[in-house]
Amino acid sequence: MQYIASAPDGTKMPFTISEVRDEDIVIDFNHPLAGKDLTFDVELLNVRDATSEEISHGHVHGVGGQNH
Repeated sequence: MQYIASAPDGTKMPFTISEVRDEDIVIDFNHPLAGKDLTFDVELLNVRDATSEEISHGHVHGVGGQNH
């Protein structure tokens, strides 16, 4: 069963209780799929040339320009 903890900034952090000892509880904050092999089927729908801004920054930007 997963539980939710709140970080000081309000971020929700899911966790699982993985072990209960005498006076200790071991909790796991890893994503449930951590360590698993994942396989994805991908369909490429569109290809476009990089903008000059993307080339100068060395990475792709989202719709509408830089988004970071």
